[in-house]
Amino acid sequence: MIKDSKALLVEIEESVRKRAILPAKKSISEYLKREHHRIDARIIASDFYRRISDPCSALKVLGSEEERDPKLRFQLSRILNSLGGSHYAMRILSSFHLEDLAAHRIPAVEIFLSNYHYCKAFELMKNVSLRPDSSYSERSELISKAAILQGLGKTQEAVELVDELLAVSSEPLIRAVLFQAKGAYLILNGDFVRAGESLLESESLFSPHDKTLERSHLDKWLGAFFIFKREPEKARKYLNRSWKILYKPGYKPEEWLEVLYWKGRLTLLQKKEFPEEWVRINAYPQPPKSRILQWIRSEMLLPHAMTFGEEKILRQLRTRHLDLESKIRFRKTHIQYDLNLSEHLISRLIIAGKYGMPLFRLSETLWPDELFSFQSNLKRLEQMVIRARKEEKFKIRWKDLQLYSNGNKEWSCFWSENKRITGALFLDEHPEFLRADVERFFRLSPRRALQVCESWKNASVIEQVGRTKSARYQKLINQAIVKNDE
Repeated sequence: MIKDSKALLVEIEESVRKRAILPAKKSISEYLKREHHRIDARIIASDFYRRISDPCSALKVLGSEEERDPKLRFQLSRILNSLGGSHYAMRILSSFHLEDLAAHRIPAVEIFLSNYHYCKAFELMKNVSLRPDSSYSERSELISKAAILQGLGKTQEAVELVDELLAVSSEPLIRAVLFQAKGAYLILNGDFVRAGESLLESESLFSPHDKTLERSHLDKWLGAFFIFKREPEKARKYLNRSWKILYKPGYKPEEWLEVLYWKGRLTLLQKKEFPEEWVRINAYPQPPKSRILQWIRSEMLLPHAMTFGEEKILRQLRTRHLDLESKIRFRKTHIQYDLNLSEHLISRLIIAGKYGMPLFRLSETLWPDELFSFQSNLKRLEQMVIRARKEEKFKIRWKDLQLYSNGNKEWSCFWSENKRITGALFLDEHPEFLRADVERFFRLSPRRALQVCESWKNASVIEQVGRTKSARYQKLINQAIVKNDE
């Protein structure tokens, strides 16, 4: 019997609900053929693919970034964002005018919120208010407005809006989400007594065996609450429950990075030492406005530089040490000037450690100025992985949409917030030098060494004394060699 599109959608929904992946994919493909790949059908299909954890098919059915239809581009942005491609998603949104964003307010606000662009999200939500006849979906949307207000530092307004929504909402799920949101805002505002009341009220509305995203977010904030109550065992139980749901390899890492932050805070409570979790978070590539980094930096002075590696060996003794501050590599026989893309890939995987990094976050980190095509960047990334494995013997585990470094104990990486000019380590050790010194230090040809000296001169890092081949160079003040990547 030939099924019509409506029957196919019902069938797909049932397969997705039961996690019957192969039948779902077959029905989705049949549905697309039946609908002749219309735009609306492609969007629906992409969302089904997303729900069965097949984002590659979701992106494929949407097409390329050159698609002109706004609905397709919004859906593309939404899925890229969910996969950790924050910069890709924001780049696509930046191509829309405000009126276009307003026409697709819900997905636009979702993306802005997840990347901490509260002002842009507020522009789309400032005129949205609670009405006596507001529907369930409209009230759910207003929870996003409360989150925006809290992100803008207007905690009191956010809590008042949540209270208004609670007064007109009787559905258990929306009330549970509202109490959880209120508790989170109060924790961030330091009102732990009221926060605990709200969070425990939210917990009473969930089943003890609930494993939904809503419940996992509640567990995260209950873990935070019990940290402040100095009940570490309860805090650990809730944070571990939350981690099991929110840690999704290949997807946007900010969800689980927040849990990792609270795990770090628990480490700080129990061991009274700077948490290793915070060290990883601080160096992990994130959106520039990350609230997780703001939380850490409001707690204590962070180390401005860190060495990542599995062994406690001085970096000078390592045979495979990468320095991201000066963009150099320590080898057995010499120090290498500049890092290639494979080495940048390796350094990021060392920093990520056992947590790994989503392909899309790694891709936009390696090519931050080339966000015009995520498809071509992923193909390039695949070549980088092959090269790192073959030429550097660096072990990389590629699982689904996530990369991990495993068993590379001889490798280490030095990371610093202050990115300096390439080869700055040489200048630290040689306040005055000849071109020949640069040749020997980095094992460069005379011509390449001269190019390096010229690049330092153009960056106002050194000055040249004399015009001959034996001209001397002098380093200028230390502050001149510090460059901000931003």
